[in-house]
This record gives sequence, structure tokens and C-alpha cells, in this order.
Amino acid sequence: MSPPSGWKLARLGDILIVRYGKALQANSRSQDGEFPVLGSAGRLTGTSQALTRQPTVVVGRKGAVGAVHLVEGGSWPLDTTYYIDVPPSFEPRFLAWQLRALDLAKLDSSTAVPSLRRQDLEAQSLLQPELHEQRRIVDILEDHLSRLDAAGSGLASITARAEALLASQAAVSLAAAGGQMTTIGAVSTNVKNGVFVSRSTQQATGVPILRIGSVRPMKIDFSNSGRSGLTDAEVDAAGGRLAEGDVLFTRYNGNPELVASAAVVPATGRAFTYPDKLIRVRVRQDVVRSEFLAVAARWGATRTNLQSRVKTTSGQAGISGADLKATPLILPSLAEQDAIIARIGEVAHGAAALIDSVSRAHRRSHALRRALLAAAFSDQLAGVASDSDRIEELASAL
Repeated sequence: MSPPSGWKLARLGDILIVRYGKALQANSRSQDGEFPVLGSAGRLTGTSQALTRQPTVVVGRKGAVGAVHLVEGGSWPLDTTYYIDVPPSFEPRFLAWQLRALDLAKLDSSTAVPSLRRQDLEAQSLLQPELHEQRRIVDILEDHLSRLDAAGSGLASITARAEALLASQAAVSLAAAGGQMTTIGAVSTNVKNGVFVSRSTQQATGVPILRIGSVRPMKIDFSNSGRSGLTDAEVDAAGGRLAEGDVLFTRYNGNPELVASAAVVPATGRAFTYPDKLIRVRVRQDVVRSEFLAVAARWGATRTNLQSRVKTTSGQAGISGADLKATPLILPSLAEQDAIIARIGEVAHGAAALIDSVSRAHRRSHALRRALLAAAFSDQLAGVASDSDRIEELASAL
């Protein structure tokens, strides 16, 4: 790229020193520590020691690849990061924002754990105007970004209110319905973990298999699937073929809130199987609707009980099939179940439409943020009203 007039263009590794972060023993960490301890995703805890005492830009090396964090004082970057002590020739905020604008996540070179190679980071091109110009640009940029951040907070609040309204309606409907106390296992004909498929042997053949992230509360994303490498006959022999009306539960997840999320399998028109990180429940259709079980698993007393049964081991939260089957379920009549499903469906439809609108606004905000960064580092921000027109042009082109 050709730099704006008066700006220098250089390879990052030629003007900055990229260092590896270092491990820090657990007994040296404390939330009350003076200096932040940073991993690739940001601050994890504190420490009384500082690996560096200068203004520092920390870049995610493993995990949250390319994430950029600025620390104005001392800090301890861990060994999942790189860190760059900011030299006097750079305004620290200018350097941090420019690195964010480079979208370093695209440099991920991994096949398993996301990772960023130092030589790839050092090969990036950096722009360097005079120091006073860097400060002017950052002031304008952060003024624009503060308005985007405020709008983003408002959008998040709208989403939260829509979800709270839906949860309230569901909880009231479930509590008012009453019914007979039973368990999930008692109203099921089959509760079964999915098929095991080794990641190393997965191939582009075989029956499609859902991924762990395919199942979210009340929703299954069939586009989030791979190939199992198993034939139809092998899937059937394992009892792993999904059918319309099956209820899938998340068995394991790094986020405990997503464990025991449930959704009903619709008619798909094609064969699918599911991995061993999910649990399939087939219900007795004479006593319970699949959709009612999914609703109860998301809200109310059943959801609370499911969450109490989640256990965490080695950073992974999970629920066993036995605990799932033993979970209490208040079971109304089929007619009342149908009424609850209909009432919640109406509210859910409205909430989904609102959340979809908010999602579009979030995508627009993301495009504007990228355009702002592009404008800032091509010397196209002047701090005047015409900035908005230029940002809109750039956002439309992204």
C-alpha cells in the first residue's frame, strides 16, 4: 500500500520488538495484584510482579489469535501471547488501534488450536505518521467509536429485554399449568449419547453429523455439520440416526450455561447423526410433546434443576445421561402442553423478529467500525461532519 503524504511505511518486525509472554506460577497470581496478568483474551488476574513496566501492546498468540490489548502501565503477559513494549515514536493507542485494524485473526496458522506465528506478525506493514498526527487521529477515531459503542450498548439492552420478556412468559405459563410430577427419563423411550467420531479420521464422506455447537436453546443449526465417515448402515447399527421429534440436549460445553440446552429435530428430508457430546431423547408421544420438553428444559423449575446437575471437569461443563433422566419434570395434560407451546410460540416469534433486527444493526455497526479503522489509517478522518459520509462509503464497500 502507498502511505499518505508524510507517513512512513515499515515492516512491523523492523521497527518493533515482538517478545514471547512468559508463564506465571499460580502462587504468584492474585486478583488483588497491582499488575494485570494477561492471556490472549485479556486480563485473567493480577500479580505483584511485572514482566514489563512500559506501555505495552499484548497480542493473542494461542486461543484468541490476534486479539489486541493495550496496557498503559506494568503487566505480565502470559506465554499464550506476544507483547510489544511501545517505543516513544508511537502513541500507544495509535499502535493498538492500527494492529486491531490489521485483523490479525486472519493469520491463524493452526490445524487444531488457533495460533499466530511470530514471523507472520512481524511481517505486517505498519504506518507511522508524526507523533502529533498519531494523537490527532486517535482522538478523532475514539470520538467516533464512543458513539458506536453507545449504540451497541443500546442494542444489547434491547436484546436482553426481548429475551427477558420471553423467559417471563414461559416461566409464568409453566408455573400456572401445574400437572403431575415425573422425570425426563419416565416420559422417554430412549436416552442415548451420540456416536463417537475421531476428529483425525473425519472425512468428506458418510452420513452428515451435527457439531456440538449445532444445538442451542430451542434451535438446531443443520448447516453447522460435517461428515461422519460412517455409512447409513453403520449409523443405524449404532442407533445414531436422528428422527423428526427427537429432542437433542447439549451434553458437554465449555460454557456451563449452554449445557443441557435442548431443541427438537424437525423434518429435514435427509439423514443426520449426532456426536457423543450431544444426548438424544425420544419421548413418549402419548404423554409429552417434544416441544414441551424443550420449553421446560429452557425455562422454569426443570431448567433450574438441570443446571444444578451440571458438573465441571478440566474446564468442560457437562451433564450425564443418568442425571438428565433423573431430572424432575412437571407434566400438564397434552391439551395444556399444546396451549403453552402456542403461547410461548407467539411471544418467541415477536422476540425473534426483534432480535433479528438487532442482529442486522450489529452487523451494520461492525461494518462501520471496520470502515472507521480503515479511514483512520488512510488519513481520511478530519474530525468534521464529512467524516460520516466517507465512513458510510467505506462501510458500503466492505
